[in-house]
Amino acid sequence: MNRALLLILMAALLAGCPPERNDDDDDDADDDDSATDDDDVATDDDDAAPRAEIDIDPVTLDFGSVDVGDVAGGEVRVVNVGEDTLQIQALELSAGPFAVTNEGSFAQLLAPGDATLLELSFTPVQHGEASGELLILSNDPSRPEAEVALEGGGIAPEIELSPPSYDFGNHQLGCSGSLELGITNVGSVPLTVTAVEYADLAGTGELTLTHALTFPLELAPGQGSTLTIDYVPVNVEPDSGILTVASNDPTEPSAQAQQFGIAHLGAAGIDSFTQADPATDTFALSLEPVVETIEVRLNGVPVYVGWTYEAVGNAVVFDEEHVPENGDGVEVEYTSAVCVD
Repeated sequence: MNRALLLILMAALLAGCPPERNDDDDDDADDDDSATDDDDVATDDDDAAPRAEIDIDPVTLDFGSVDVGDVAGGEVRVVNVGEDTLQIQALELSAGPFAVTNEGSFAQLLAPGDATLLELSFTPVQHGEASGELLILSNDPSRPEAEVALEGGGIAPEIELSPPSYDFGNHQLGCSGSLELGITNVGSVPLTVTAVEYADLAGTGELTLTHALTFPLELAPGQGSTLTIDYVPVNVEPDSGILTVASNDPTEPSAQAQQFGIAHLGAAGIDSFTQADPATDTFALSLEPVVETIEVRLNGVPVYVGWTYEAVGNAVVFDEEHVPENGDGVEVEYTSAVCVD
């Protein structure tokens, strides 16, 4: 056989032989094919535990405008929109004119889809807006405290005395002061003023009330009236007075305003005389004195007896046995009881 034919036969034999098996490669392939789709998927959400979930309606409960003394009611619906039992554990209500009226009788355990009603009330005690909140505590893990805002308004007359307190200050004795005091209805319905009274606590008449009001006095919302309090101190002791105004204000049926004042001694007065002929027993003063401050001197010597002060003539009068002689010098020193600028 020639050499060319032999090469052709060998090539044919090689082409018909299967490739040699490699066990290591088979093992790797088997390992790659052994994984399953389930091994690559995370735990499904459907396997999570069911939970309670609270829903409330409304989230703001507005009772509207209510007359003071009356009661308005309202309801809050609580629903379990979760998949486990909802437990209402407690109710917390802020201080104010609101109340839960069916506490203890509403359902505290709610199956999925069940609901209960919370009944509330609003009882205003004064004019004006009021607000508060109700907290519903439950086992809802994402909303353990559900809040309901509470709102309402009270309708009533409301009295305002202005100023409620006033100090006339430290006056000079005899100087007077005057105060205009206002009575105003700051409420939402008419105010009826039935009477006013004034008490001068010192009882000396230094603080007095004057007005031209007639009763009953009707004041519409925003309307007001005035009266006057005068202060004329007659001594240096502290003074105070109280104005009391009676009305149909349900919160303050007897409103009060207080005034204060005090005085200090006024200007010094000195009157000098020389006894004439014919002699006189009466020496008129130029200013009204504070009686207890009067001092009399005769020829420069203090005199404590034999004379009196007579308010009618505003004069120092000697009795018959102590009338100064012709040419004697009489000097009267005192503190003025009248206002001297």
